[in-house]
Amino acid sequence: MKTQNQHFDKLGRELQVGDVVAFTSFFTGMTIGRIDRLKKVRASIVSLSDTKKPWYTPGPEDINSSETVKLDPKDVEFWLLKQK
Repeated sequence: MKTQNQHFDKLGRELQVGDVVAFTSFFTGMTIGRIDRLKKVRASIVSLSDTKKPWYTPGPEDINSSETVKLDPKDVEFWLLKQK
C-alpha cells in the first residue's frame, strides 16, 4: 500500500490538492496558484495569474511545499475580483 505524503506550508497548515496558495514563482515573482499534484517533497502548482510576458510558458511549477502559504478562499475571491 502506498503511503501519502503530508505537506505543510510556512505557517504549519496542512496542504491538500486543490488548495490555493501564495508562492514565489521563478518566472513572475510572488503569485497565487492552485496545487495540482503533491509529490514526495514538492508540490506541482498551476499559477492563477495571467501574464503577458512572451517568454513565459504557462504550466505547473514544482515548488517546495514549505515555501508556500495557504490562502483563505474569501481572500482569493477578493483578489481575483480586484484584478478584473
